[in-house]
Amino acid sequence: MLRSISSAAGLFALLPAPLVLAQNPASTITTTGQQLTVEVTCDQVLDEGSTSFTVDACANLSVAQDVEINVLFVVDLSGSMGTVDAGGVGDANDDGEVGTRVDAAIEGLISLADSFGSNANVDLGIIGFAQNALRADVRPLPGPQFWLSPPDLGDPNHFETVLRSMDSGGTGPEIGQFTPLELGQLTNYAAALQTASQAFASQPPGETNIVFFISDGEPTTGGPFQGPLQQLVNQHGAKINTFGVGGFAADLCDPGEELDVIANFSGGTCNAVADPSDLTTVLPQASATTIEQLLVSVNGDLVLVADGPEAAELCLEDVEILQQLDLFGINFVEATAIAADGTQITATKEVVRTVCQLFVGLQATNMLLDPNDVDRSYVVPLMWFDVTESQVPTFEVPPVPQLAGLDVYFQVGMHNMVAFPDNPLQMSNGVKVTLGGDAVIYGAATGIWSWLDGGVGLGESFEVRFDVLGM
Repeated sequence: MLRSISSAAGLFALLPAPLVLAQNPASTITTTGQQLTVEVTCDQVLDEGSTSFTVDACANLSVAQDVEINVLFVVDLSGSMGTVDAGGVGDANDDGEVGTRVDAAIEGLISLADSFGSNANVDLGIIGFAQNALRADVRPLPGPQFWLSPPDLGDPNHFETVLRSMDSGGTGPEIGQFTPLELGQLTNYAAALQTASQAFASQPPGETNIVFFISDGEPTTGGPFQGPLQQLVNQHGAKINTFGVGGFAADLCDPGEELDVIANFSGGTCNAVADPSDLTTVLPQASATTIEQLLVSVNGDLVLVADGPEAAELCLEDVEILQQLDLFGINFVEATAIAADGTQITATKEVVRTVCQLFVGLQATNMLLDPNDVDRSYVVPLMWFDVTESQVPTFEVPPVPQLAGLDVYFQVGMHNMVAFPDNPLQMSNGVKVTLGGDAVIYGAATGIWSWLDGGVGLGESFEVRFDVLGM
């Protein structure tokens, strides 16, 4: 009979499927207020017959542009924060005690505030808490001013002056709205988190809210803090970076401990700082993260990983993914960027692998493939071939008299969700070949026109050619 080579699975089982919207590029804000962006770059269509398909992926970390960020310093001022164990730190609040945990927190927060520079899209605020919690007046203007922007506004810097007024041991700072509050000796996480919610509620909705929460111990009053924590995160989307300081710092960030619970629930990080004097470097470092990993996946399967850390950009180029792409329909190529603070973001690119096949059989049919459409099968296929408009198999008719009069049926089908988004499955008319005789066209074409090129006599050869209409 006809001599050629069969290949691939048929596409008769295919039905049209809807396109799915994908996010590419994709961005998010880290717990440090930076913008983490990842993007996938590749062709949208893998044409039939392609022998290679590569993708590029890049992650970028930058100062957030056109994103309003509210940064709140929440500082434990309970009695234990007056403990002197911060070697190398002076008397930051001029209270006569040198090297207390509060002194270390003040110096660290001043450095942290400086790290935000003159970014006009960053607002800074301060909350002091012990048995009670209260927001600080951070600007030298009439009436309470609870937010400062840009962070370095004023000379001398009033924000720094407020920070240096903080003290522990039952008396509040001497500046602004802390006066004459008696904060008390105990530690009340619930009050601190509730006051943080009030602070963010005073800002426009939809802004990015970040908390730096410093404490040296577990809560000792105020009752459960989980409710205020849920309100802070669920209503205001706050990411909370916690810092446990002092001799028990390591325990404060153990799994299930209060500071660990707060950080994990909000998507922030818990940082153990055994030597409070280290806050002067740990806190400003916490205002910037790095890109730790970039992962490329296809349809949920990991293909390649690039490791950081990189402060600004991490890329993968010319990643070959041909073998990972499914034969039919939509493929999802994903790039996931992971920052050192745990923030991650995924960009998704849809790739359609087009399929075009020539079906060959000894029996004709007239079967509607989809009751809601017009595509029909005109061949009961015995074999099929992957084809393109320029590459089709050549069939040789053996010079065997007994084959004369045998009817062979051909039809071309294509699945292309980009060229035909409303009806990806396109079928041609049928071509009936009578060996040793002639060829005739039968049936109707929905998107592909097919015809015979060559001779069908015994000993001759022919090809079934086609054009895809509308491409």
